Amino acid sequence: MRQTTLGYLTSILINIINMKKQPDWITAETAQDVLCVKPQTLYAYVSRGLLRAKQDPSDYRRSLYSRHDADALLQRKKSPRRRADVAAGAISWGEPVLNSSISAVQDGRLVFGDARATQLSKTARLEDVAKHHWRGPSVEPARAPTPIPKAATPKLRGFSYLAHLAGSAPVSMGRTREALCVESWVILSGFANALIGKHQKSAIHERLGSIWKLDAAGTDHVRRALVLLSDHELNASTFAVRVAASTGVALGAAALAGYATLTGPLHGESSSMALRVLRESMESGSPEESLQQAMAGGGIEFGYGHNLYPDGDERAAD
Repeated sequence: MRQTTLGYLTSILINIINMKKQPDWITAETAQDVLCVKPQTLYAYVSRGLLRAKQDPSDYRRSLYSRHDADALLQRKKSPRRRADVAAGAISWGEPVLNSSISAVQDGRLVFGDARATQLSKTARLEDVAKHHWRGPSVEPARAPTPIPKAATPKLRGFSYLAHLAGSAPVSMGRTREALCVESWVILSGFANALIGKHQKSAIHERLGSIWKLDAAGTDHVRRALVLLSDHELNASTFAVRVAASTGVALGAAALAGYATLTGPLHGESSSMALRVLRESMESGSPEESLQQAMAGGGIEFGYGHNLYPDGDERAAD
């Protein structure tokens, strides 16, 4: 019994000594080794408030990370979790369940692979950033245009177009990256035509500018918006697409899953709701009071205080 107690006490003392030897703040490289993660995941932990960071006193260009927080995260990763908890965490700004090399938020900035999104948006078109995301061929092959669905609204035409592809196109499982990229170009262009209601071959932002009767400056704003919104980490619609695609379904079916999710009032549809509230507020006699009433009433997300952008979303400022 005495040996057991001494052994237990020795173990405690060794742990205490080891803890004392460990620094309170560690470098990015050490934090990555501790957590076994890539840099973008480390930055995502910081953005979500799961890992504290501070400037390195000896080098203002570097950051140091809390050893205590890193150890706590490691324990969370090792702990068994119910599948429902994992899914809820992915949607509720918890630990990243699916690490993405396509896009990530690093220190409050959106990056696409190795490029900053705001930098790409200065000159790139949606087609250019699609090539960047897909890492595939950049030219859409000549094909007969997909028939445009006869529906009253752009939303309905989008659903009809993707539903047709979901039921008629081959499954994605077992096909080459090149073949999938070729089909992706067809879907991207065809979906844009379905939304505007007619066949066009120009760049997608130009098609939208034409149908909305925008001038050159307005059309360029559309171009930049399409690039900046082309991907954003693990949002709800991206999550839905990844789940569907993981089963090997046709690309149109995976896109349909994401499109359906996007139309929810707590996701893509919230933009239309926010625009309506802004218009009503500007038309009222007191815009500030009108906005305050709308915010107090709930039912709409205004985007203030975003977890990933504590200092504001640079895409809006840009």
